[in-house]
Amino acid sequence: MDGISFIVRARNEEQLLEQSLQSLKGITIPHEIIIILHMCTDRSKEIAERLSNELPIKIIEYNIPVSRAGYENMVTDSTSCHSLVSYYNWSFSHSNYIWKFKWDADFIASPEMRAYLNTNIWGKGPSIKIFFIAKSPDADNSEGYLFRGNFMYKKYFFWEFLEGEYQDTHTGISIEHASKLSDLKSYWNEQPWFFNWDSDEARTIFKRYKSLCAICGDELRGQARASNPEGANIEWNVKSKATLLEALDIHSSR
Repeated sequence: MDGISFIVRARNEEQLLEQSLQSLKGITIPHEIIIILHMCTDRSKEIAERLSNELPIKIIEYNIPVSRAGYENMVTDSTSCHSLVSYYNWSFSHSNYIWKFKWDADFIASPEMRAYLNTNIWGKGPSIKIFFIAKSPDADNSEGYLFRGNFMYKKYFFWEFLEGEYQDTHTGISIEHASKLSDLKSYWNEQPWFFNWDSDEARTIFKRYKSLCAICGDELRGQARASNPEGANIEWNVKSKATLLEALDIHSSR
C-alpha cells in the first residue's frame, strides 16, 4: 500500500519514547508506527500501549538477544536469529506500506520534516532512498532513513547496510536526535549475549569473538557508534587483517 511504515526499534527507551512518538502526530498521509520492543525491562511497553489509543501503533516483541554493532555483529552469521541484520529484516517485514522509515526511539520529528512528508512529492518520483540529517547535541549523522521497496539488510563488518540498487535523494531536512551520539545505552555495559548462552552457536561465536580480539585488540565499548572517533581506525585495522580473519571463519559479510 502507498504510505509509510515507521519502524521503531526500542530497548529500554522510556525516557524519550513518548516524546518521539508524539512528534509523529502531525503526519497526515497514510502511515503506521510499528514498535519493536526488544527485551525491554522498563516502561517502554506501557508507554507504547497507552499511546496506541491515539496513534496508529502496532506493538511487536522480539525477545531474542542480538549481537550489537561492532565485533559482535562481525562474528555472528547474518542468518542467525541473534544477528543484527536478521533482527532488522524481521522488524521491517512487518511493514504494511511500500515506504519504510527507520525511526529511532529518540528521534523527534521536526515541523519541516512533517511538512515534507505530508506533501507526498517524494513518493511520486523514482527516488528509492531518502536521506535526512539526524542532529544530536554533539554530532550530525546523515542517513537514508526513508526507503521504498522490499530491500534486505546485509552484514558489512561492524554494521548493516541496505542491499539493492537505488537512487539517493538528500533532503537537507533535519530530525532532532534527542540523545547524544556519544551517550551509550545502559545495555552497552552488558556482556555479549554469547558469553553465557548455552548452545553450540554461542560457543562458536564466542570463539570467533575471542580470536578477533586477540588479533585486532579488545573492542572498545560502543566503538561502532557513529560518534566514536576511534571507529575509523579500528575498522581499518580489522579490514587490513581480513584474509587472516577469513581463515578463522570470521567474515565481514556472511
